[in-house]
Amino acid sequence: MKAKDILKRYIFSTLGMLLVALGIAVSIVANLGTSPLNAASYAMAEGLEGLSVGTCNFIIYAIFVLLQFVVLGKDFKAADLLQLVANILLSLMIDGSLWLLHACGIIPGSLAMQFVFIVLACVITAFGISMEVAAQAWMLPAEMTVSAFTRRFGGKFDTNKVIMDCLMLLLGALLCLWFFDGRPFGPEGKPIIGWGTLIMAVCIGLMMKGSSPLIDKLWSRIYR
Repeated sequence: MKAKDILKRYIFSTLGMLLVALGIAVSIVANLGTSPLNAASYAMAEGLEGLSVGTCNFIIYAIFVLLQFVVLGKDFKAADLLQLVANILLSLMIDGSLWLLHACGIIPGSLAMQFVFIVLACVITAFGISMEVAAQAWMLPAEMTVSAFTRRFGGKFDTNKVIMDCLMLLLGALLCLWFFDGRPFGPEGKPIIGWGTLIMAVCIGLMMKGSSPLIDKLWSRIYR
């Protein structure tokens, strides 16, 4: 593969990662609960003083990479460590997006606008993931962990992805119970798990059925 083609892949994938980070930030600002996969990192950030959402996301994803190493053993390749670079970028992008939204005063002023923000977060995330999938460049620890368990223990990737999302949601709820005086959904007035969590769990995959064909067409024009 030519260096120019590799550069195209990583630039396109990085832009997709930026959209994913922005989607996470918008869901947090919406204050209706974040996605199942990010519930644990959000709970940690709210429960542990001095840690940002991005930092907590890095910690959890770094644990994912360690799990892959344990599960795969000799099949874990040195190139798989690129996940850590992607992890750093994503974590910085999450914190940067949150800072930018707050600095610009972009906060929903009503319950209706909160739901609009959640839908917007779903759309942004769907397009971001579609870009990452199309480019096939950066390897993100969450998806690579699902792939590792699928290779080692069998089953279908999609099914195992759902299982992982459910486990991460459960971990988020347990952390909420620990940090917020037995509240499984987060502190009062600032839900970690809520209606937004349910909407994102259902809608992102459905929206990708529309975003992926569009992104594939765009990518085919760029990657010539």
